[in-house]
Amino acid sequence: MGLIAGAMALYLHFVAVPEAHSAENTISRITSSTMYDRESQPAEMEALREQSGQNIDYGEYTLLLGGLAFLLSIYPAVKKNKYAMAGAALGVVTFFIGAAYGTHMFS
Repeated sequence: MGLIAGAMALYLHFVAVPEAHSAENTISRITSSTMYDRESQPAEMEALREQSGQNIDYGEYTLLLGGLAFLLSIYPAVKKNKYAMAGAALGVVTFFIGAAYGTHMFS
């Protein structure tokens, strides 16, 4: 589960967040233009707004999955299982990556 959480954290950091920032830049560019008309592009703007909030959604999923991976790995890690220690470490790391993007803890 720690590996799944780690893969999700990498996807969040390298794919979802840059796409969300790109969508936010596009929204600001469209709305700041003098030719912008609210009724002319509602579908495109709605899709961009949904994409700009994608990093928060994936951040919340990563936060929960990282916490779950940590909780499931902590008992075997105490029993000195090396795989469980790695899972617990990945769980903690992905928990904080998810907290950074899924909440506004570090903003």
